[in-house]
Amino acid sequence: MRFDPWNPEFIANPYGVYAELRRERPVAFFEPTGQWLVARHAEAAPGLELTREPEWGPGYVIRGLRSLPVSV
Repeated sequence: MRFDPWNPEFIANPYGVYAELRRERPVAFFEPTGQWLVARHAEAAPGLELTREPEWGPGYVIRGLRSLPVSV
C-alpha cells in the first residue's frame, strides 16, 4: 500500500506505510495536496524549531515549504 490519506485501509492501519516512508522516502512531495511529507524526526526537527521564533511562526514555515522545488 502507498501513502493515500483517503484510503480506508490506510486510515485503519497507517503504520506500515509510515515505516516505508521513513525507510525509503523520508522527505517526499505529495502531489494531490501540494504538500511535503517529512516522515523522520531528524529531518523534521530543524523546521519545527523555527516555529518557536516569532518571525518564523507556523504560517511562515508553511508558506516557505510550499515554495520549495519538488527536487528538494
